Amino acid sequence: MTSRTVMTATLLSLAVAGWSMETLPPAPVIKPTIVPGAQSIAIDAVDLKQVAKARFFVSQDQGKSWTLAEEIVVDPVNPQMPKFAFKPQNDGAYYIVTSTVQRNGSAEPEPKANSIPAKAMLLIVDTSAPVVSVLEALAEPLIDATATSAIVAVNWVINDPNFLTATLEISTDRGASFVSTQAIPATGNTKLTAARGKVGELLIRILAKDAAGNQAPSLVKTVILPQPPDPEKALAVAVSSLPTLAEVQPLPEAPAKPAEATTASTGTAPANATGTPGTGVGQQTATTPLATAPVAPATTARAVTPPANTTYLTAAAAAAVLDEARSLREAGDVDGALSRYLRLHDSEVAQTAVSEELIMLGAADDYAAVAEIAQNLPLQLRDDDVRLLHGNALLKLGRAADAEAVLLRVRSSSAEARPATLALGKAYLALGKTAASTRIFEKLAKGNDAVAQEAQQLRGK
Repeated sequence: MTSRTVMTATLLSLAVAGWSMETLPPAPVIKPTIVPGAQSIAIDAVDLKQVAKARFFVSQDQGKSWTLAEEIVVDPVNPQMPKFAFKPQNDGAYYIVTSTVQRNGSAEPEPKANSIPAKAMLLIVDTSAPVVSVLEALAEPLIDATATSAIVAVNWVINDPNFLTATLEISTDRGASFVSTQAIPATGNTKLTAARGKVGELLIRILAKDAAGNQAPSLVKTVILPQPPDPEKALAVAVSSLPTLAEVQPLPEAPAKPAEATTASTGTAPANATGTPGTGVGQQTATTPLATAPVAPATTARAVTPPANTTYLTAAAAAAVLDEARSLREAGDVDGALSRYLRLHDSEVAQTAVSEELIMLGAADDYAAVAEIAQNLPLQLRDDDVRLLHGNALLKLGRAADAEAVLLRVRSSSAEARPATLALGKAYLALGKTAASTRIFEKLAKGNDAVAQEAQQLRGK
């Protein structure tokens, strides 16, 4: 009797263990529908007149348990489609199953605990907009100080379990308006190109959207763009290859001796120790300035004003006009070429056009045109090449004092530093500042280039 009892208990234990080891049926693959909140859900009935009532079951724990959320009785005389007003309290995944009871007493099966019927609906409730947790933007250092554009590096991270799309937006009017630049993934980086000079800062934000339709712009990131160098600020920069201000100031002239006063009053330079007139440092008087070359005509007959109200030429359009200007220049049509070059002042190749047109006009001995164009250029086009051409043209026009003011703006780091120093020495020579010009020529004569050779010839004059 005892053995039979033990055997029965053992079999019962094995049966219970076998039942507990059974795996639950796999959940069916149901495509989720992502919604932003409350939904109206109807039953799927072929003949509504045969439906007595509709039941709506909801599970918020992956089918482990089901709750009868609503039961709607269908009017037999005037049947209306039963609709369940689904109003979730929280975000998350909800399974919904409908079950109808027919008027003949038959009914669709109700969902059971620990199971998900194949006909269940899966709603993903998402009421929160995507969050941009990281948005970094930084202007990269300029490799070329004369570059017309700046590069802004941007990287970001967007957090949302139901992320759908996002766009990167920028504003160039301090947030008055934003323009979409490109579609972006949830995480990534990119680089933006912004024109320098026209825009001082960029405002950057991200507009992200999830599958439920929620969207909101991120906080705005402000990026200060590096601006083109201000030519006027170059006045304050000490240049290594140009003489210092102390060097370019003329030394005090020695008081005239009684014998020299007569010669000075007659306009004749006094003799130096060797008896040669006008050849000693510091012997030139301020009343007898020297001219380095015949003075050119002060006015030009050419039209040198860029056309007004033009559109900005970019890429191929600017290149085509530049090629046309060069062809006319090579053919000897200075006026035709000049009209094209002036049009290019409002283009991507403006700096190149200005340099070429001033060189062309200088070769045509129209220094008045060179001076007028250079004087009226916007600051961003007055580079050191233009300053050198402008200064030399002013010397040809006999305007040494104006040439001095222009040439002193040339930067020490530019290729034009040495020739600009030479031109500055000529300006001082013409102004009668002999001591200053001699210092410059002696400094430049130590080189072995064309500037040094000319400085050696001018030294001591």
